[in-house]
Amino acid sequence: EGDDVIGSLRSVLPKAAQPAPSPAAPAGAEKQGLALLDDITCGTHYAALNTAAVGSGFNALCAKLPLQRATSLRNFIPNPPSARLSWGRLMQEMVQPDSVSLSVSTFLTHLAVVEKQVEFICGEIEQRGEAAGIAQHTGRMQQATRLMSQLAIAALGGLEIAASAVGSTHFARNGILLRGLLYDVGEGRAPLVDRAGRMQVPELPQRRVPMRKRVNIPCVIESKGKEHRAVVSNISAGGAGLENVPGLSARSTVVVEIGERCMSGRIVWQSGKSAGIRFDRPLKEDDPLLAD
Repeated sequence: EGDDVIGSLRSVLPKAAQPAPSPAAPAGAEKQGLALLDDITCGTHYAALNTAAVGSGFNALCAKLPLQRATSLRNFIPNPPSARLSWGRLMQEMVQPDSVSLSVSTFLTHLAVVEKQVEFICGEIEQRGEAAGIAQHTGRMQQATRLMSQLAIAALGGLEIAASAVGSTHFARNGILLRGLLYDVGEGRAPLVDRAGRMQVPELPQRRVPMRKRVNIPCVIESKGKEHRAVVSNISAGGAGLENVPGLSARSTVVVEIGERCMSGRIVWQSGKSAGIRFDRPLKEDDPLLAD
């Protein structure tokens, strides 16, 4: 099945680079293949955005700028898209050079290193205190920030080449925003930290509409030190719909407890006893809560 999905992109490649058509390719496979490319592109863009957030936090710490709760950088650890394992074969079927494939796969692989760097710095701050932990590891953070921004920018270029091969412009504006943020991060600036030391991560201008899964899961909502029992009626990677919620105003900060899981976020709408929450940190695409 994977070969059929990946091979679907052959039909939208320029004629000069187009292999002979495969009689085994199923009807509708082209759309599936383009959807796979979109999945990887969208997921990689979010990973690049969170990389810019981590880099901004590291730079703020190195420059001794205010940063509220330095250990909250854990909330911005970038995750690779779940479809990343199909990237290499997808690029082979699209007859793209190794440099295009490698730029994206290298960045996605490096995200595990970014996670370790964040956990290490946060651990040092918790153990030694913020001032001592930063003083000890300023050079490490500066080097890590430069590398992660360089790899992310290279990956954006690879994604744009792959998209142009099939005439896709779904996420073109995202690349402009992300490249600017990552360039600033690579130069030692902290574009996603405001003057009060708060992380301000923007929405990407072009996003895929997340699939919402209908559920009926009891939960507990915590807001301003009070707990309320409610029900999760639907859930996606980016947020959840809630029923039986108390009167909470839009933009209220809440924590939703589902079993042993706790997810923080903000109320983005409320009507009667129904409300919607946007998670501060999106769920991974293979999260058990999203499984069928």
